[in-house]
Amino acid sequence: MRRGILVVVVVTAGLAFWALSAKMPVEPPLPGKLERGSLEHGGRAPTWLAYVPARLQPHPAIVLALHGSMRSPARARQAYGYDFDLLAAANEIREFFQQAQ
Repeated sequence: MRRGILVVVVVTAGLAFWALSAKMPVEPPLPGKLERGSLEHGGRAPTWLAYVPARLQPHPAIVLALHGSMRSPARARQAYGYDFDLLAAANEIREFFQQAQ
């Protein structure tokens, strides 16, 4: 029983060390721009972050990228490896990250 608990503790500590030591990706050069804003509703004003590609389709699709609680939109972009930004740039669509409150 004690040995099983020890194994769980060691594995958990190893995974935590690996996760904390992993480097976050560097933001790639993107041809578009980042926009920041907020939208007041119901007494709250959650903020958002959007990547707008240099070229947009006439009626672009919108991608709402969700992230876990306690994360900021900027941190979510980084944690996702800027994949949504690259997707938006390649397909000429808009992408939004909202800050939950």
